[in-house]
Amino acid sequence: MTWMMNSRFDANQLVAIFMTPEDFKSLWQPGKFNRWAELDVHEIEKAPLSEATKNFLRLGFPEDAAPFLSFGWRSNKGKFNNLYETYPGYGAPSTSKNFWIIGDDGEGNPICFDVSRNDRLVLLDHEQNFEIISVVNTNIAELAECLLLYKNFISKAQRDNGENAYLEADFSMTDIAVLKESFKQINDRIFKESSFWRSEINALEKEIK
Repeated sequence: MTWMMNSRFDANQLVAIFMTPEDFKSLWQPGKFNRWAELDVHEIEKAPLSEATKNFLRLGFPEDAAPFLSFGWRSNKGKFNNLYETYPGYGAPSTSKNFWIIGDDGEGNPICFDVSRNDRLVLLDHEQNFEIISVVNTNIAELAECLLLYKNFISKAQRDNGENAYLEADFSMTDIAVLKESFKQINDRIFKESSFWRSEINALEKEIK
């Protein structure tokens, strides 16, 4: 199930319709503080991704998004490669050709499409032979919706409690509960399927306990 938010992106005002890549870019509101990465279409086309995934990437993707994620290929000279191509000297197994790098977390661990699992997004450990740390989302559309919800969660905290509210954990358990429910409206199994978002929600709760 997918959802589209209104122009103010209020998590409490969800409309059950399919969110297109165009919707995502519009709702993200690219600008000075919401940088947007225009990705090389030729690099996208060479990857063995589904057409649905490619459609999202053709329009670009946020350069940075909470929680401390970066997207695009700035660190790889604008090239969209798989793990095998990116780390040829590391003795990577041939199965690493299935993992196409789209970004990384704040610790340098790559976020990848796993083309052997319908382009699900996974976070890999760059210090442990690129073992899977967590499943992030089942597809790029679901990732986009989760990023929007998390962005809205931070914006609300900042409106209510000041610019540093997110970094200082100045939000309530009620705020987190609303975020959790909004995630479930995207996918009612998300906290079973995505260990990444489950961990992020748990971390928010621990911050204010």
